[in-house]
Amino acid sequence: MDTINRRPTIFRKTNNVVLFGLLFGGGFIVTLVISKLILLIGYDAHVEASINNLSHYPEMIPLMKWMQALMVIGTMIIPSLLYAYWQKEPIGEYLGLGFNKLSVSKLTLAILLFITILPLVAYVAAINESIKLPSYLAPLELLLRQYEDKAKSLTDSFLQMNNVFDLLINILVIGVVAAVGEELVFRAVLQNSISRVIHNPWVVILFSSFIFSAIHFQFYGFLPRFLLGAVLGFVYYYTHSLWITIFLHLMNNAIQVMLYYFYIKKISRIDINQTPEFPAFLVVISIVATIILAYTLYKNSFNDNKLLQSDI
Repeated sequence: MDTINRRPTIFRKTNNVVLFGLLFGGGFIVTLVISKLILLIGYDAHVEASINNLSHYPEMIPLMKWMQALMVIGTMIIPSLLYAYWQKEPIGEYLGLGFNKLSVSKLTLAILLFITILPLVAYVAAINESIKLPSYLAPLELLLRQYEDKAKSLTDSFLQMNNVFDLLINILVIGVVAAVGEELVFRAVLQNSISRVIHNPWVVILFSSFIFSAIHFQFYGFLPRFLLGAVLGFVYYYTHSLWITIFLHLMNNAIQVMLYYFYIKKISRIDINQTPEFPAFLVVISIVATIILAYTLYKNSFNDNKLLQSDI
């Protein structure tokens, strides 16, 4: 039976933009209400004040981690799966979760591409952090800096870990859950939907990467996040395997968490809050190697498509 015929008529006729808004907006509202109920039923009236000042209430951090996981599941993962359900293709095929798209060569090229571009990402991050707005925008710059400091403080609170169990919980929440949720929304749903309207791959990738970075609301981290989003978008577009981009995203987040753990335990001197500096020649090598690997991945995908068409 054609899967689309099983779906309610009202949703088959609903414009995808409206459907997107209903599912993700509804998911946000429902999850927010559930979160509030959990706080009201299980905790006292002062809990929200302590949540807004986690550095003074470290006992609230475990709760906030699980609340964060709940928000990602309710506002990203479930709406994405429902959105894919009401498309014409099977869910796995639409989202890029089919294992037939996954191969060792694609995964290896994607990992190398992601690692190779890191010196360029660090260089761009340093530029982004040093941006000074015109004097007449000084109040806006102050506001952006304050928001950045608040976000950093919240992240540092989340990353506080006393033992290996805390490390594993952070890898689960910040690494696995966040990676799955963000890749479903920004690559499998958003980029996928845009690519069916706009057929220029670069416009599709850059536009979805712009939204991916902008939605984090961190001006002084916008450019490096945009660049990493573009790499993930490129990999997804030319492999159509969400498993690969989830793995890359998870790898990036998990490594950040582990480096922070090793730093606070004085096992390592690498501080993730400090942008690493790379010599200019290494940044140039990064650019050249990134272009070569991106082209190789593109050719790999192109050859796979030709082979698939010949088999058909």
